[in-house]
Amino acid sequence: MAITSQALVEKMLVEATAASRQTDHQKVREHVRAIRLLCDVVLDESDESQEPAVPVSKQNIDQQELLKMMGSNAPSPKISGEKPAGKDKENHGEANGNSLFDF
Repeated sequence: MAITSQALVEKMLVEATAASRQTDHQKVREHVRAIRLLCDVVLDESDESQEPAVPVSKQNIDQQELLKMMGSNAPSPKISGEKPAGKDKENHGEANGNSLFDF
């Protein structure tokens, strides 16, 4: 349910009338604070309706930019299950193999 700007302005008028009838300074400040909040709601609502969420020019990324972001110029690492030549097996005595904790 959307609240119209006209309804907010009418509420501001009610608060302004109530503030003008008050004699206590603290109560006047409360009504003025309510008016300020209503003003912020109206201003924020109008700002959101005027600005597009995402500019149209920013939605399309050209292919060259995408390749640069993805690192197409960097050599791809070779992933294989094979061990490098020369390091097939080393004699570690009682150690249990290629563990980081072998001493």
